[in-house]
Amino acid sequence: MGPLPVIWQRRFRTRWSEWSVSPEVTGQFTRPMLERLMLRTWLRDGEVFAQMVSGRINSLTPSAGVHFWLEALEPDFIPMSSDESNRLNQGVFVDDWGASRKISGV
Repeated sequence: MGPLPVIWQRRFRTRWSEWSVSPEVTGQFTRPMLERLMLRTWLRDGEVFAQMVSGRINSLTPSAGVHFWLEALEPDFIPMSSDESNRLNQGVFVDDWGASRKISGV
């Protein structure tokens, strides 16, 4: 499979630019602002979380017709509880291999 045709490259760039104006669920931040916010959080706390939200959701208006948003989550609000019987490890549900599947309370 070769490179994408120029027309598709332009469409992707246009959609990316339009989506970047309002990529997150609150509508308060542009993509560069959100990236800086999340970087500061990561540098300060050592971790940062984001939830990917996609699909047609009544309370969210798609940017550029793209039904995809990010929800930035402060690590301070993640419960640090563990429950081995429910595969909950420090606020994160894990699978049989220990890979994260869901954040508790989200």
